[in-house]
Amino acid sequence: MKTNFIYSDKPQENLDIEDELSCLTADLVEFECNLPFLEKLFSTEAGKWVEISLLCQGLQEIEKQLKQVQKSFDGIIQVAWLEYPQIPDYCLIIFFVEDLFWNNLALYNQEKFLQSKRKSNKEEIR
Repeated sequence: MKTNFIYSDKPQENLDIEDELSCLTADLVEFECNLPFLEKLFSTEAGKWVEISLLCQGLQEIEKQLKQVQKSFDGIIQVAWLEYPQIPDYCLIIFFVEDLFWNNLALYNQEKFLQSKRKSNKEEIR
């Protein structure tokens, strides 16, 4: 199934649904403006699947993209994270859509994120 979809105000012509999902999920872990998604994700228990829309509430651009992409399939986009024992301080973020048998995996430096969050909290206290 081919559709046109917009990411970061740049048209992406003829992306299939799997490509749209890959772009969307990459944006969630890559861009600083989406840090609230990661904060909510890491506040959940490791290994617990969560509906992605619950973690993206308040992220207006992502919410628009989610509505657009979900017009193309039934079902929900789920996400979970797991500790990654081979590399200390890293975790895996797994995105999954059962109806499409689609998944995307990100290796993420969770400790760097947590340090940044602690530093930000200290600055807010001052």
